[in-house]
Amino acid sequence: MRKRSMIKNQWLVLFTLTILAAACGDRSDSGKKQMPDMTENYLLTSKGPMGLFTAKQIIDIACPDVDVAKNSKPFDEFFKKFNKEHYSKDKNIYAVVASGFYPNDEDVDAMVDFVLEGNTLLVAADHFDGGFLDKFHLSYEYVQPVETMLTGNFMVGNTGTQMADSSSFTKELYSFFYYSFNRQISRDSSFPSQVLAKTDKGYPTALALKYGSGKLIVATNAHSFTNYFLLTKNNYRYLTGLLAYLPVNATDITWDTYYNKLPYKRDKNFSSFQELMKHPALKWAFWLTLLGALLVIIMGLVGVQRVIAIIKPNTNSSVEFGETVARLYLLKKDNKNIAIKMITYFLEQVRSKYYISTATLNQEFADMLAAKSGVGSDKVHLLLRTIDQLQNETMVSDYMLLDLNGQLNQFAV
Repeated sequence: MRKRSMIKNQWLVLFTLTILAAACGDRSDSGKKQMPDMTENYLLTSKGPMGLFTAKQIIDIACPDVDVAKNSKPFDEFFKKFNKEHYSKDKNIYAVVASGFYPNDEDVDAMVDFVLEGNTLLVAADHFDGGFLDKFHLSYEYVQPVETMLTGNFMVGNTGTQMADSSSFTKELYSFFYYSFNRQISRDSSFPSQVLAKTDKGYPTALALKYGSGKLIVATNAHSFTNYFLLTKNNYRYLTGLLAYLPVNATDITWDTYYNKLPYKRDKNFSSFQELMKHPALKWAFWLTLLGALLVIIMGLVGVQRVIAIIKPNTNSSVEFGETVARLYLLKKDNKNIAIKMITYFLEQVRSKYYISTATLNQEFADMLAAKSGVGSDKVHLLLRTIDQLQNETMVSDYMLLDLNGQLNQFAV
């Protein structure tokens, strides 16, 4: 009793602080009237109406000496890590608040072992997996309101819950304006359990049951843990009442962030490929896409032509070849022979490239060579005079040989 009284005093302080925090929040859009985001995210850090920020603050004050950690993995993975890292495997609390609670068989077995070791599992949700309920011999039922049955619509109105133990708690109804609290949880009468809370119509909404040396607390209507509910009137006392049933000597609290994002039961052997193969339309789309990709790759390989190497043209012209041969004669200092060779190769290239007869180097030859080579007529006549002079010379000097080479270089032959 004294523990519950101390908790209630702490919550009065918390309630005041929470209201002040809400009043001092972001006022950047205070001039605009906006509808609040009513998305049921059940996030500890969310200050929106359906977030759990206020619940987190209440837990921090109620359990100041207990470390609160988060877990974003399935429970069976958490439990394996828990067994490795925790020296004390009892007096721990694991809390889940989610719209739907869908653990698979491995998760449920791990939860049983967790509770049997002397720990506490707290689960609050709107929908529960059948395997979890069967394991703990629980029954879950949604009592459809008369208004819903008549109209077919889910009606909103004043609804709430209250603590069941009137000897320890007040009979105050903790209510707010929202969808009706019509989900109830019960346990087979052959297995002992304690009703912790009930709706205004008497439906049990929270149970506590001993399992081994530990405890399981199950609550329906997860909306009762949200900021919207807890900050309405004195509704924060509902959560403080439930927390009074947690073990006093708890060492750690692990807050689950995995199941509030899981919309359906997780298959341990789940495979994206297997999921695709279950649906004929997706299956055909996958195989057709794969076939199309293979065809594109094959066509690309066939269509790519091997790179053809570029063969550089022969850079040796008749003049360059003549110069090469002339260098051989130059070693013997036979300038006359060099000049004759250069002239001979030049005339040979004129015949093969310009198709001009070189039998007679006259005016007609000069005109045709100038026209086809693009070299000026005066330069062609100068070359012919030089060739005639060198052919009649007995001795050819170095200067005369260089002059001939310069004149021959004017022709691209």
